[in-house]
Amino acid sequence: MLAFLPGLGHMYLGLMRRGIFFLSAFAFSIFVTVQLGIMGIAPFIVLGAFSIVAAVVIPFFEALSLRRGIVAGIKPEDCIPAFAKSPLVLVIVAFFLIVPFVVNILSALPWFVWLILLIVLAAAFGWFNKKPKE
Repeated sequence: MLAFLPGLGHMYLGLMRRGIFFLSAFAFSIFVTVQLGIMGIAPFIVLGAFSIVAAVVIPFFEALSLRRGIVAGIKPEDCIPAFAKSPLVLVIVAFFLIVPFVVNILSALPWFVWLILLIVLAAAFGWFNKKPKE
């Protein structure tokens, strides 16, 4: 029954780190979706809703799978799930965090600030692409 609320099934099984990870991922996805709704960015609201669904479904089935393993005598490791350490997942989370807020902030800027930002970006891009001296 506790597997229906993300993270509680893991905590019941004694996997506190995983439980806290999934509970915080669920709360984070709700927070981001609400913030995107306030900003009114429709495509990101839909993606945020899908992230809430994923934050509920993934821990549910994982908790059930871990319970079957515990009953079979397999002791699971209490760590953050491997998929959360993937670079692709980190890029997706950064996309959800950075892009909507940056778009919202930059959309209110006048043209000359855009020009300054482009010059700074071009300078930074050139600085980072320099070849080191031998």
